[in-house]
Amino acid sequence: MKASRLFLLLFASHCLIFLPGLRAALLQSATVTQTHNQVQLSKDGREAQPAAVRDVVAGKDVLRTGKKSRAEVLFNDNTIARLGSSSIFSFAPGTDQMNIDRGSALIHVPPGQSGAKIKSP
Repeated sequence: MKASRLFLLLFASHCLIFLPGLRAALLQSATVTQTHNQVQLSKDGREAQPAAVRDVVAGKDVLRTGKKSRAEVLFNDNTIARLGSSSIFSFAPGTDQMNIDRGSALIHVPPGQSGAKIKSP
């Protein structure tokens, strides 16, 4: 009897862990899909360079938009972040946290995903 209860408990916990949509999506990387005017990408704390479509944003990278500028990034879980002018954006890899230090962003999380946490001043 104890063995069957243990099996049932292990089976139930396994199902909860692996059912889609029940766990927070983990952001690993994003790809720049659009840029307009001045968009800069600072890779891993280095000096910022102009960002281009297909650039990968990951780790400690920071994406900045200038005045009258905007950018869009697509994450590994199909979340989209659209950054407005004069924005500073980054995210914490391996979490669901996005950081908007200045400016504005429109975030679209696809249906079935559990969402994202937005951190701003």
